[in-house]
Amino acid sequence: MNLAPAFFNWRPVRWHPACTGPASLLFGLLLVLLAPCGHSLQAQKPDRDLVRAEKLYAIGRYHAAIPYYERSLQRAYDAVNCARLAGCYHRQGAYLLAEHWYKQAVLADALPPEYFKQYAEVLRNNGKADQALEWFERYDRYAGNKGAHKASYALSAEEDVLPQEYRVALLDGNTSASEIVPVAYQGHLVFASNRGGGNAGSRSPQDGAPYYDLYITPLDESERTSPPARIRGAIHSAWHDAGFSPDPATGDIWFTRTSSNGGKRVRDGQGVVHTALYTAHWKRDKLKAVKRFAKINRQYTAAHPSLTPDGLRLYFAANLQDGYGGMDIWYCDRTEQNGTYAWSDPVNAGSRINTPGDEVFPFAPRLDRLYFASDGHPGIGGLDIFQVDFSGGSWEAVRHLPAPVNSPRDDFGVYVRNNQGFFSSDRIGGMGGDDLYAFERIRVRAGVYVLNLESGQPISGARVEWITDGQNNRQTTTDARGFAFADLPPGVDYYFNIQKSGFYELVFTETRNKELFTAGLKPLIEPTPQPDPSELAAPAGSGLDQNNSDAQLRYRIRIGVYRKPNMEKLSPLETIAPLFSVPGANSVSAFYIGPFFNAEEAQEALIRVRELRFTDAILEEWVP
Repeated sequence: MNLAPAFFNWRPVRWHPACTGPASLLFGLLLVLLAPCGHSLQAQKPDRDLVRAEKLYAIGRYHAAIPYYERSLQRAYDAVNCARLAGCYHRQGAYLLAEHWYKQAVLADALPPEYFKQYAEVLRNNGKADQALEWFERYDRYAGNKGAHKASYALSAEEDVLPQEYRVALLDGNTSASEIVPVAYQGHLVFASNRGGGNAGSRSPQDGAPYYDLYITPLDESERTSPPARIRGAIHSAWHDAGFSPDPATGDIWFTRTSSNGGKRVRDGQGVVHTALYTAHWKRDKLKAVKRFAKINRQYTAAHPSLTPDGLRLYFAANLQDGYGGMDIWYCDRTEQNGTYAWSDPVNAGSRINTPGDEVFPFAPRLDRLYFASDGHPGIGGLDIFQVDFSGGSWEAVRHLPAPVNSPRDDFGVYVRNNQGFFSSDRIGGMGGDDLYAFERIRVRAGVYVLNLESGQPISGARVEWITDGQNNRQTTTDARGFAFADLPPGVDYYFNIQKSGFYELVFTETRNKELFTAGLKPLIEPTPQPDPSELAAPAGSGLDQNNSDAQLRYRIRIGVYRKPNMEKLSPLETIAPLFSVPGANSVSAFYIGPFFNAEEAQEALIRVRELRFTDAILEEWVP
């Protein structure tokens, strides 16, 4: 199904009523003038507003904590309380107010350095990358990890000079509220929104906005005769309902809901309300028979379910014990016994994916590929979207999706099918809050890391030829780090071969539409000696020595390596010189024209070959 084009004219950051509060900024400035540093002189008298603010902050009710922090700060400046107020605004997407209050907090000399990092993150969210780097570096010095955040800036600089891989469009239909986690399902787009269609009078204490409900609208623009509708049935609770992952094995729908029991929210021992995973039956365009996934204790937060295409693995985000910090990606595997399905206990996806930060919103479009959002891996600001492949029994290197998919703000909730799809973002330029975007991949940047199988050291100067059926081959050379890259068209099968003098040639034919590879070259036991041109050259003015013609240096033009050669396209080359092939491994053959008996003749032929649009053809010396 062609997902994106119909939506490039269809409009889907969070709605933040606090963003329009100039009074907050004014009295913040007064605080700086009246009490620029130190703690309150009224500390001996309990501050009831502060006590209330800290209790709300501790259980994640950030929006509710804001007025109490503000009233307390009107009476007395406190750096940590300024930073916590900034954190409340940051968590609900009020980035400018967050920056303002962090700026007040860092005026103090004794502020805990963890707030330097938070201030830096907000500065980068607001597009102030240079200022952010100063505060990141200050935090890194305190943390004893000097230069840790420079990796993110190096990544951004590297991506800026590369050709654009994706194009992105804001979808029509977004509102000033938030629209998140889009999924294509049975010709429709399903997403969650807090636009207030269900429980308009109820507000989340986390951000002050209405609770999320699930909505559905046709993917085909011609079938869209009305605004997106709330999904009918028991899917709607009095609180958050979001996320939508069809179960290929049962036909059920998995989603995230505020943890509840008997119509009441369930709190843990500290009074925190968590979310949990639920399933429901989809029948006649409505959801019913809602059940909680019991493998995860209610004392933890679990969210963002995503099943693999075979339905045998469930990925989700959770803050379970023995994780790597914050929210991690976990999974449960499904087995079938006598027609009954059973799920394994949760398994952490491991350190290649998870970090001390947050990893959330997994999506598994294939058995061997996972997308997720993270603020722990090097990125360009906020939550960024990453891709990782599973091969040989382990996860490979995590890949950051470049701009414009990622931005300095939060980018998450990606859905991918056939090099196009949807995601959510609160980037600048949207309708307000979080918005839905469509994307389409316009090129694939494929890369290979080439190393010596015996020494393990990278190999520079290896020639990599990228072969795409029906198109001209591309040739690149590994750099000093052993890497070679090529920009290829999306959705096209490709393969490549690697050549380096002194090593056996290696051909990759099973790429499975992957983008990053590691290739080991095996050294030749006895490297082939290179002929001395002075010994092979014919005497000046005498022409070729016909008695030793087989030992003479000749030339050939290498056209390319093909598994399925297009002979109709190759046949015009025979007007220049005979076309011949040399069979290789895995049904791949190298095609040449020649021979040519002197360099001048060969160079003239190479010009004619390139005029026929074989621009990657190369001239080789050859001793038959």
